[in-house]
Amino acid sequence: MGITRAKQRLYITHANMRTMYGNFNNSIPSRFLMELPKESITNIKALRKSTASSMPVRTMKPLAGAKTAAAMGSNPDEITIGCKVSHPKWGVGTVITKEGTGAEAQVKIAFPGLGIKSLILAYANLEKLE
Repeated sequence: MGITRAKQRLYITHANMRTMYGNFNNSIPSRFLMELPKESITNIKALRKSTASSMPVRTMKPLAGAKTAAAMGSNPDEITIGCKVSHPKWGVGTVITKEGTGAEAQVKIAFPGLGIKSLILAYANLEKLE
């Protein structure tokens, strides 16, 4: 819809890298960009072909002094479905799903009035409530 409403100029941008769960992932431009008429494109460099598999992938390292879930007083294995937890920003919530084990486990927590938040225990800063 935005392309059809552009009157004189249209700028299309693309993120070369994105982060997901603390990992940098390379992304490739949409294949639909190759369908644009070449005579209407000013910056051809933006349409270079590349594959994400040919680019290096980096992993984020914890910040110096960053605390893990265990160091913050919560043993990740103690956080189970149905337990109440406290988050410094969102307050008290209930764990509704847990996938994985240890600090890398991903949990979904229902916070009243705020909805469901998806967090990784290693970075969530959760405190289990009794």
